[in-house]
Amino acid sequence: MYTIENIIMKDISKVPGENRRLTEAICDSACISISNANGDIILVNDAFCKITGYSEDELIGSNHRLLKSDLHSNEFYNDIWSAIVEFGSWAGQVCNKKKNGENYWVYLKIQSFREVGGSVEKYITTYNDITKQKQFEERVQRANKHLKFTHRLFEKVLHNGSIDNILKIALWGFRQNISSCSWVAVTLFDQKKDEANIICQNSVLESKLKTGTRLSLSENFKDIDTLKNGGAIYCSDIRKNDEKTDLECDFIDEGLVSYYLIPIIDNEEFIGTIIIASNLRDFLVNEIVETIEEYCYSISIAIHHSNLHKYIAESDSRLNRLLEVVNEGVIHIDANGKIQYINPKACYYFNAKAESVFNQDIGYLIKYNKLFYSNCVEYINSIANMPANNRQILLPCPIKKEVWGLLNITLEKNTGKFCGAIILITDISDSLKIEELRRRTLIEGEENERKRFAHDLHDGLGQTIAAANMYVNALENKLKGKLTDDEWEQLLKTKELVNRAVLETRTISHNIMPNSLSEFGLSQTIEEVCEDISKINEKLDIDFNTDLNGVRFDNDIELGIYRATQEIINNTLKHSKASLLQISLRYRAGTIMLHSLDNGIGMPIKNTKGLGQESLKNRIKALKGEIEIYSSKGEGTITKIKIRTKT
Repeated sequence: MYTIENIIMKDISKVPGENRRLTEAICDSACISISNANGDIILVNDAFCKITGYSEDELIGSNHRLLKSDLHSNEFYNDIWSAIVEFGSWAGQVCNKKKNGENYWVYLKIQSFREVGGSVEKYITTYNDITKQKQFEERVQRANKHLKFTHRLFEKVLHNGSIDNILKIALWGFRQNISSCSWVAVTLFDQKKDEANIICQNSVLESKLKTGTRLSLSENFKDIDTLKNGGAIYCSDIRKNDEKTDLECDFIDEGLVSYYLIPIIDNEEFIGTIIIASNLRDFLVNEIVETIEEYCYSISIAIHHSNLHKYIAESDSRLNRLLEVVNEGVIHIDANGKIQYINPKACYYFNAKAESVFNQDIGYLIKYNKLFYSNCVEYINSIANMPANNRQILLPCPIKKEVWGLLNITLEKNTGKFCGAIILITDISDSLKIEELRRRTLIEGEENERKRFAHDLHDGLGQTIAAANMYVNALENKLKGKLTDDEWEQLLKTKELVNRAVLETRTISHNIMPNSLSEFGLSQTIEEVCEDISKINEKLDIDFNTDLNGVRFDNDIELGIYRATQEIINNTLKHSKASLLQISLRYRAGTIMLHSLDNGIGMPIKNTKGLGQESLKNRIKALKGEIEIYSSKGEGTITKIKIRTKT
């Protein structure tokens, strides 16, 4: 009969051929022993000798109690055999004799059963090496603990806890999960003061090193350059150091004999250390180094994020203080146009209170043309990149009579979609007044030059042409009947041209400085201009209509509308090649409106930079009016002018 003894002794000659390879594998790998009822070992195989570190001679005849296990502190079972007899199985660590100096332990799962029959009671025991399985399980447990630790730590960080509270929680968790750690602390450096401020999780150092203790850097951190370069420092036995720092002396006084320093680097700057101290010599064994470094890394990240929160909070505070005192209004809106922030200056400009407009629609403050825009957000998006004159609004400022603001808009977008805007409001009232004064000065200078030119034209060229007309009339009387028909016809033609020159000179002088404007009003003067132009230029028919009915306005408004009409006619004659120009002058509810339309070839408005149009726009702006010009190739030109009046 083939027995377990045959397997242990590798006597497999009687094993059938089809099972021989399997049996050989069992002989080489399975750890098996046979013992009597007292646990005395009768027979072992090679695998058992290898896993325990004992030779076959040392084991046979000895007892299972020879094997050193982690049961030595158990009050019920003093050795492996007691547990096996009681339960038939046992799982735990067994120390390998040959590697004992390296604290090499093997985690075994042992099962034993009593052999039935035979003259001697025997126990057959198998040993399965589950060390790797247990190591994996321990790593999983450590990972779970570390995950819980990290979650709790960063929960505090995200809730903007103080750095002291965050580190106290972190260091408490550190000691709970690193069994060989007797004391742990974080030191935050102030290199300008040569100080290290300790934040610690106290255990044995209650009397000397407490949270808030300050140490000298130069006296307590010998290898600070190593730490600055990102290297850790490990002291396996402080007692062997010839020269000890004050911190090391404190450690020894409290029974700590080894420590590990890990640098804390934040934004490439060395800001402190994590110190782990133990009452065990050479406590930093391989299996906990990785765990320690993981916890230290989590603490470093927590410090970084806490410092980042602090920096952001300080930046926000500085920004808020700045926004409180700047001379520009600032409004922040979200994707729905709701006001999320408004500074005091903007509140002043819009005569509003921050608490009353918070989360209100921006349209509550900024008015928009509802004919063109469905809501204020659409208006904001539309004018954001428009020229400055399209971003000017009248502010309901409570103190000044009239305040004009310029909107500078920064749109916020996420993946191309509007998600908010920052609106900066600048008071441009003074600059507009200066610009208005500049325009009025320019117009005044232009009008003075027109007066001078009209005077020179009337008194100079006009008088000369009038004298020429007198001489022609005198020649006509003297030469009547003395000239041939051809000569007489030439004389009459000369007289006609001189009379026409007199008429055109008077017309031009009248148009430059029309006396009828002050005497008869705007509508009659414009009508006279249209008639005179039609007489001089037969190619353009001007159709003028008005409903002013003798209403008079301020001199500067009447002169501005008159000059605008002149400029429109002049541009039509020069550029449009039109045969018909329609001009209408209307007055409605405090607003005078001048509209013109021609049937010409049109002109590209964006590329038109003529002095005439610039002068026209300056005149209308000086009167705080609005002007719009629409034109395209082959479509003619439309001009619309609106000016508010005091009448």
